[in-house]
Amino acid sequence: MKNLLFLAIGVILLQTQSIVKAQEKKELPEYQYMHMLSQDEKDFKGRVGKTFTETDPPNGKVRNIAEFEPMEGVLVRYPFGIPMTLIKALADKDTVITIVASDSEENHVRDQYETYNVDLSKCKFLHAESDSYWTRDYGPLFIVDGNDEVGVVNFMYNRPRYNDDEIPIHYADTFGLKWYGMSVVHTGGNYMTDGYGASASTTIVYTESEDEGIPQDTVDKRMLDYLGIHKYHVLDDPNDTYIDHIDCWGKFLGVDKILIRSVSESHAQYDELEEMADYWKHQKSSWGTYYKVYRVYTPNDQPYTNSLILNGRVFVPQSGYEWDDDALDVYRNAMPGYEILGFTGEWLSTDALHCRTHELADRNMLQILHYPIKGYQDYKSSYQLNVEVKDLSKKGLYSDSLMVVFRVNEGDWKEQLLNNNESSSFSSEITNVSEGDKIEYYIHAADSSGRSENHPYMGRFDPHIFYAGGNLPYLSLSHNELTFSTDNTSEVEFTIGNEYSEPIEILSITNDFYGCTVDSERNYEFPLALKTDSLLAFTINPLETTNSKGYITDTLKIETVDSIYQVVINTDESFIQTIDQSPKITSKIYPNPFSGKLTVHLSTAGISHFISAKIVSLTGATVDYLSVVDKDENYLELLWDSNRSAIKQGVYFIVVEYDDYRETFKVIKQK
Repeated sequence: MKNLLFLAIGVILLQTQSIVKAQEKKELPEYQYMHMLSQDEKDFKGRVGKTFTETDPPNGKVRNIAEFEPMEGVLVRYPFGIPMTLIKALADKDTVITIVASDSEENHVRDQYETYNVDLSKCKFLHAESDSYWTRDYGPLFIVDGNDEVGVVNFMYNRPRYNDDEIPIHYADTFGLKWYGMSVVHTGGNYMTDGYGASASTTIVYTESEDEGIPQDTVDKRMLDYLGIHKYHVLDDPNDTYIDHIDCWGKFLGVDKILIRSVSESHAQYDELEEMADYWKHQKSSWGTYYKVYRVYTPNDQPYTNSLILNGRVFVPQSGYEWDDDALDVYRNAMPGYEILGFTGEWLSTDALHCRTHELADRNMLQILHYPIKGYQDYKSSYQLNVEVKDLSKKGLYSDSLMVVFRVNEGDWKEQLLNNNESSSFSSEITNVSEGDKIEYYIHAADSSGRSENHPYMGRFDPHIFYAGGNLPYLSLSHNELTFSTDNTSEVEFTIGNEYSEPIEILSITNDFYGCTVDSERNYEFPLALKTDSLLAFTINPLETTNSKGYITDTLKIETVDSIYQVVINTDESFIQTIDQSPKITSKIYPNPFSGKLTVHLSTAGISHFISAKIVSLTGATVDYLSVVDKDENYLELLWDSNRSAIKQGVYFIVVEYDDYRETFKVIKQK
């Protein structure tokens, strides 16, 4: 009996100790973590970064390592958020490091890996407590510091998940890397970088840091000091979802390449996503060229941009839709030479493959940095290439493997050794260039650690390309500027021609028109390859050219791979006076803005016979017509039921036409 009593007391003591330890370990209430913040986490959000340790920034010039640079592996977490088929594929060529909480968990994971034929020789384990499997969001950011050593930058994870927040430090300590604590509230799914000092995030990096008393200018300063980011694109989230992560709609595919999701015109976020694509088209990359913007169609919010780039392979989430294969083709087109692989899983539009994996920088990478010559250049008989090559392994470079590989006018590839100027600085010249030559080239290097790299990453599959002067491709425009006046009050014929010897790819034709539209008898679809001696024909209509306060100036933008053409459209004073003297329609439009139905009352005294009232988009397309509810010789009542045509939100113009008169009104359609 006494033994039973002691046993009962012992059990009670053990249970009490377990409860106390559990209470010490977890101050947050118990619940199942989700990608989005739970209500409990929102209540505790003021405790973000409770365990965070700030340090001084790295010494010297710092460079943030991009996802498409050399990696030594990928970080995942058990319990898993990714299918075993993906883990097996990752381990076929790269090291998989799995976060486990204990030896028993490691043994259990090893058993699972063995069952699914995962190559255990490619598997390592990081023993650490964790709260969730979103290694992308809380995982380490990697840098090369001023001593040419790869290090880890930790940040204040934007969720009160203290175990997750410590993972970058556990990784650095386990694998022998220096780590630095950057006091910025951030999340990896909302961050991408190009390796040359340019990065991008949505505005939550500012708002969530401000919640912790860190102002915007301090965020920017710390991004520069700890990561070397001198050009930070901080943008409104075009998806308008709870997560506001950039990898849900965009991805750097290279230093000068970016992928942006696209949707149908009826999609609620169509305008925002088109504006985002347009933003990047007009930004210059770190290489001084305009970004090449690729679009992947996601009509049902498929997470195709939420992919992982890892050492020449791209792992793309697939959802079983008819657009899956098209998405893979977009990657193949944008990233020649890469192996593009699709994987199904329990993916969400806001949480997919990229969110649940994290690439791990090669600590001993062979680093090639080069600002390439690209596009159309002024003619010279020779062009100098400057390159920086560093073997971070400190094993030594192979001098006979440091070279520029190039070809002229798609001839045979030639190799030419780089000249060592000093330390890690190298150069070479491509000589005997004739005017009009097309030169393709890449840099190659190897070191005694066994590493061999190219710049750009895929070498001859996707080389740098430039043209040495010659007859440069140039569009011929019928008008460089248009002015509407009393002598020119109606539509103008406008043409775009190609007099170059090769087709010119026109990426888009857009405008920021307030009062004019561009119409065509053909429905041109862009991008479009305009053949030699061919024309695109448009009609420019001055729907509304001015108001009593002065001029309205519009701009037509034509974008090609290498240039952006702008046609300015003006009104002059005589035209303003003519319009001021013309008959006016007294109008009452309500409600404006509106969401479903819009009513228009017009007083039309002195106006000739009514013809029609149509709805015109900002791009000049007629999207619908208003119905006549009531009219007489002095009065007109119109109705627009936008629900019948599934009209998306945005700015539209109501164009009312009579025999010899036209009036335009601006309206705003809401959700």
